[in-house]
Amino acid sequence: MLIMSYNKQNIYRSSFGEITVRFIYIDKQKAIFVSKEDIFGAIKSCMVDSTRLFAPAFLSDALAFFADSEDKQAAIVDVDTIGAVINAHTVSNLLNSLGEIHDVDRESLRESAFRIHTLFIWYISAFSRVTEDFGFDLMDTLNMLVKRLDRTKPAFIVNVSISDNVWVAECETLGLVTEADSYEELIERAWDITPELVELNGIDVDVNSIRLNFQQEQTFASIN
Repeated sequence: MLIMSYNKQNIYRSSFGEITVRFIYIDKQKAIFVSKEDIFGAIKSCMVDSTRLFAPAFLSDALAFFADSEDKQAAIVDVDTIGAVINAHTVSNLLNSLGEIHDVDRESLRESAFRIHTLFIWYISAFSRVTEDFGFDLMDTLNMLVKRLDRTKPAFIVNVSISDNVWVAECETLGLVTEADSYEELIERAWDITPELVELNGIDVDVNSIRLNFQQEQTFASIN
C-alpha cells in the first residue's frame, strides 16, 4: 500500500446524511479515490441492526473481490489523515452489487440492500460533483475508467487490415479470423463470433465482460 502526501486542494467532501465521505485525487494514478473508512461507514449506516454486526468482515470480503492492489492506496494529507482509500470506480461497482442483493430469504439483507441502493444513487451524483470540482471533463473520466479496465480486464487485441478492399480481423488468442466488405461490418462480425470462440477454445473469461481492442495496421507506400 502506497503512502502519499497531498494538500487540501486534492480533497472533496460530500455528506451522506450525517456521514462525510472524502474523495481524493491521486495524480500519479490520474484517478479519484474514496476514503475506505468513510464509505464503509456510509454502507454500515444503511444496514439494519441485525446485519451491522457482520459488516466489517462482510465488506472486507466484498472489497477483496472487486479490488486489486492498485485499487487500494493510502493517503496522508497536510490538513487531514485520510488513511486507506479505494478507487472511485471500484466503490461504484461495490455499491451497485451490494444494492442488488434482493434474491435472498433474509428480510434484513433485502432491506439493507434497498438502503445501499439509495447510497449508490447518492454516490453517482456525488461523484459527478467531484469530477467537476477536480476539473475532470468527460474524456478524463472515461480515461480513468479505461485505464482501470485495461489493468483488471485486459482487452483482446484484434489486428485489422485491408487488402483488395476486403477488411480482415485477426486475434491469435481468440482464434479469430474473419473478413467483411466494410470496417463497420467487420467490427460487428468480430463481436458476434467472439463469445462462441471464447467457449470453443476454453478461454477463462466472462463472455458478458469481454473487451476487444481493434488496432488497424497501417501500410505506407514509399514515395520515389
